Amino acid sequence: MEHATAAQLFERHFPDTESAKNKFLLTSLPEGEYERVSLSLLNPKIAETHRTDGCYIWAPKGSLNLLKKVVRLAVYEDLKDCQLIFFHLPDKRSNILMSLKGQGHKGIFFSRRRMNITVKMVHKDCSLIIGENTYIGGARVVLLETTATVAAGGLWSDEVLLQGSDSHGIVDLDTMSIINWGPAKIDIGRRVWLGRRSSVMKNVTIGQGSVVASGAIVTKDVPPACIAAGVPAKVVRTRVSWSQSLSEISRGERIFFNRLRKNTE
Repeated sequence: MEHATAAQLFERHFPDTESAKNKFLLTSLPEGEYERVSLSLLNPKIAETHRTDGCYIWAPKGSLNLLKKVVRLAVYEDLKDCQLIFFHLPDKRSNILMSLKGQGHKGIFFSRRRMNITVKMVHKDCSLIIGENTYIGGARVVLLETTATVAAGGLWSDEVLLQGSDSHGIVDLDTMSIINWGPAKIDIGRRVWLGRRSSVMKNVTIGQGSVVASGAIVTKDVPPACIAAGVPAKVVRTRVSWSQSLSEISRGERIFFNRLRKNTE
């Protein structure tokens, strides 16, 4: 069984360490030792029907039993070289389902908050990184050769969809070729609020501090500090952000808003 510190794991998976810390962390990296265990140990039934060669979970030492209570796996064929890394254990009320098919997939979780999320990773080289202090009321994430990053401090309502793939091919009848195939990305900035039943499609970036209204379908980039609404989503107000409270702004929020205001001037 291999062991490592959080700093060693972080440097291993984030070559640009300082940039990644600014994006995914609100505090310093956790202390303590992490251990690597086989992915099959999260759900022993997987080993009976499918191979999981080179597939591992990294988590705080001795936390596997707690992790089993909030993380489930659905494996549809043999897996290869897939990793799940939990820098913190999610809230015990979380419900995380990882549906995996293919090879080279990676899921990295920093948040200790409640996350109710189903993640589907298909084909190869999908990755999902969820930053610290991100709350997910209910979401489905569909990835096919997709890199999805969610920076720290996010708030997602329920029935949210991140669609990192079209799932089916669109055929150009003149050339008889599929025109919507290829690697994709989704990049969600710090402290973004995704409203109920909102959808974020592939190859979209949402800037920090922004709000996506309920029912909106985001098909193009959203700048920082604005509200996007509608189908397809359009910016309806600029130089705004959001607060956890309806009646007051916390000290930490004021610090963030002051920085955001300067960055968007």
